[in-house]
Amino acid sequence: MGKLDEDQALMKRFVRRGDRRAFEQLAGRWDRRVFGFLAKACGSLEAAEDLRQEVFSCVSTAMAGVTIPATRSRPGCFGSRPTS
Repeated sequence: MGKLDEDQALMKRFVRRGDRRAFEQLAGRWDRRVFGFLAKACGSLEAAEDLRQEVFSCVSTAMAGVTIPATRSRPGCFGSRPTS
């Protein structure tokens, strides 16, 4: 299983079962990259710290309200073809 597949599996566990530990693992995997991006973007380590917490809080809140279908179908431009 690749890293993207592992990330998707963790996110599914969080969304479908409310598994907070899965989200913490996912956040831990992305923490350094998110912090590095924010530090470069805003030029302040202190601001990057605050923003990083806000990013993960927003993601957690937003994903808690998402429903992931059990099927692997992808709507629109992600795989299905329009019918004419």
